[in-house]
Amino acid sequence: MSALKNLSGVPMHDVFRTFETSERGLPEDEVKKRLMQYGENSVGSLEHSTWDLFVRQLRSPFIYLLLFATAVSIFLGEAADAMFILLFVVINIVLGFIQEYRSESAVRMLKSYLSHTTTVLRDGIEKDIETRRIVPGDIVVLTPGDVLGADVRLVKVESLIMDESTLTGESVHVSKIARSNDTDRTEGTYADIGYSGTAVLSGKGVGVVVATGTSTAFGKISSLTVSSTHQSIFENNMARFSGFILKLVIGSLFFVFSFNMIIKGDSFDFIRYTLFSIALAVSVIPEALPLVMTFSFSRGAQRLAKRKVVVKRLSAIEDLGSLEVLCTDKTGTLTENKLTVTEMYGDAIISWACAASYPGSRQGREPFDDALETYHTGHGKQLEPYMKIIDHLPFNPITRMSTSLVETEGKRYCVSRGAADYIADLPGISQPEKKKLLDWEHDQSLHGTRVLAVAVTRVHGKATRVIEYEGLKYSVAGAVSFEDPIKATTIDAVRLARQMGVAIKILTGDSRDVAMSVGKKIGLVAHADDVVSGQDLDSADHHTLVMLIKKSTVFARVNPEQKFKIISVLKEYYDTGFLGEGINDAPPLKAAHVALTVPSASDISKDVADIVLLDKDLKVIVEGIRIGREIVANTRKYIITTLASNFGNYFAVAVSTLFIPYLPMLPVQILLLNLLSDFPMIAIATDTVPIRSIARPQHFDLKEIVSVSTVLGIVSSFYDFLIFALFFHAQPAILQTAWFIESNLTELLLIYSVRTRRWIFSSGLPSRPIIIMSVCAIIMTIAVPLVGVGRDIFQFAALDAETLAHVALIVLMYLVSTEIVKVGYFRLLMRDEHSHR
Repeated sequence: MSALKNLSGVPMHDVFRTFETSERGLPEDEVKKRLMQYGENSVGSLEHSTWDLFVRQLRSPFIYLLLFATAVSIFLGEAADAMFILLFVVINIVLGFIQEYRSESAVRMLKSYLSHTTTVLRDGIEKDIETRRIVPGDIVVLTPGDVLGADVRLVKVESLIMDESTLTGESVHVSKIARSNDTDRTEGTYADIGYSGTAVLSGKGVGVVVATGTSTAFGKISSLTVSSTHQSIFENNMARFSGFILKLVIGSLFFVFSFNMIIKGDSFDFIRYTLFSIALAVSVIPEALPLVMTFSFSRGAQRLAKRKVVVKRLSAIEDLGSLEVLCTDKTGTLTENKLTVTEMYGDAIISWACAASYPGSRQGREPFDDALETYHTGHGKQLEPYMKIIDHLPFNPITRMSTSLVETEGKRYCVSRGAADYIADLPGISQPEKKKLLDWEHDQSLHGTRVLAVAVTRVHGKATRVIEYEGLKYSVAGAVSFEDPIKATTIDAVRLARQMGVAIKILTGDSRDVAMSVGKKIGLVAHADDVVSGQDLDSADHHTLVMLIKKSTVFARVNPEQKFKIISVLKEYYDTGFLGEGINDAPPLKAAHVALTVPSASDISKDVADIVLLDKDLKVIVEGIRIGREIVANTRKYIITTLASNFGNYFAVAVSTLFIPYLPMLPVQILLLNLLSDFPMIAIATDTVPIRSIARPQHFDLKEIVSVSTVLGIVSSFYDFLIFALFFHAQPAILQTAWFIESNLTELLLIYSVRTRRWIFSSGLPSRPIIIMSVCAIIMTIAVPLVGVGRDIFQFAALDAETLAHVALIVLMYLVSTEIVKVGYFRLLMRDEHSHR
């Protein structure tokens, strides 16, 4: 019961009676009953079970299309191709599952490291128990550094100061009191309630647990967040793309089958053309897409892991590549989150400033005291020794200062420290002193530093309480300015973000001056007028609000509700990412397209987040955006290459079947063509991407992809028709073999062409795996028709040297034509984009 001694407060009997507990706490048998009644003290979590992770791999429209293609291949008697497609499906599911399982396990491990205990009274004995074992009616003992694991009614307090910023977003600390009824309030909040997730900065307290789990303020926010749904940018785009492919497949079946039936009339072979139509439709499906994406994601996740980034959802890597706006806080991301002493005003000011600190703060609880401690230790010989602290009143958010009673060389002093304007108003301080202090503070604020002012008064006698010396006349001892230095990596990160077309926006609870100073140092703002405050947002009408949010880059004094408002507006116009860590950051995290957080964040923030940064650094995020864009770029290469070739083949075959009395390519030959052309596609995930190719946000634009694929597909169809014209009068096997070789070689060359929007030789060498696998595919394309097995199984014909030369010339002409059309197309596209800006 030692924790209940010497604490001020009101009689506790009514409170204890309400919650059926006592000053001794609950007996263990009652705890067991209440655990059964209320359940463990936990809230809904977005963690996924192993089965959930596995099932999530199957929830892809492309997986459904590939399974359909597998069934068709089996129906056509092509067991080998069916096994190949099914292998793609299995590999994709396994790799996706392994990567996401590892990510989920990493996040769980982080959370287990961060789990904490709570000190409670059970049968009159203080015990440290797991927070999840708290029940309503437990008596909780609070000391500096504790994080509340439940909502508690405070019944005894001693100078109890709470940090509620994780819940309310307010940077001002809250001084708690103990009241006798729930109707007494202070500044709009229950002054005698400690909320789950908030932290004890200083002082002591005892409270009765009144709510646990989802009944707490934190739990209600968590429940709302868990119950909401969120679909990523990439998932939306993939759903649209899959729908497009499905419509194309159905259209292909209907078109080829119906027109041939009409034109061929009595000579129409129903079974033969049914199989051919299905095989042709299946050939349009980019079956290697899931595997290419999974390889890209896994490779990207590994690269990010080396930079201490945990990716919870693989597709979030690609979402990073689509980001146009990144909203981040200031402290710890752009700055070191470690205050350092920059300038001093007044003699022995460091010693006086240290004298007003709370003794427990020298254990790393208060950044000001950490900075003072470091400076004092490094300059100890030049400064007075520490003063003995006899009594201390912690920081009061109303008076904006803390006060200590100290003794040095047999003399006692009251030392108060805090905001300069409050210190300047203390009794006894003369106008000249006040003016000098405030002028110095103003000069420092222009540099974005934070100022801690100190005032001192001599106390006579040997009393031991600070409160006994109220009303004494003070004099200014001086002031200390502190700086939170910009990280060495921040300026480079901002420069790289600008090169990639990513707008960085700072959302901070700090003052306008501090926010402006940081923004100016890293190149985001030039003047104080460029900084928007939370008050500015609240007073603006909707039109002005949207304009402010879109054009501004630094937001000061913003709370979580205002952050949510900012993110909600931005996501209507841009693909937006948000870095947050507080409890009330969960809604804006959920609203953002990509949610990022850190290990020290609240559990609900880590649940909602797509990415957890083990190293809170803007450069890490920007590097992640770059990696995401590389993945998008490589995925686009595969899709454009495959669709352009497939569209070209489809157009050519669909039209040629109306005039050629035989099939220009047999179903088994079409499936083999897919197999060989997809073989090097897997290596696209490893391809190099020049910085100019990711100099703007990478969008998975279905309209643009289909447009460029159609244009390049028409070029491919032209040369397919040229093949038909040259070999129309030859034997069917000759035409089929020549077209097979031409189709495959042109598709392999197209991989190298679409690596850049410029000329093919301007993009540098591709990755080694692409070169090796492409060469292997080319050799197999030429060799299969030449060997007996190829002729027997696939019904190819051996081509003579002249025929092969004609095919090679057509392939070369195709490459030249494709380059001219591609460069011209993208120049027109860029010109059109500029005209619309």
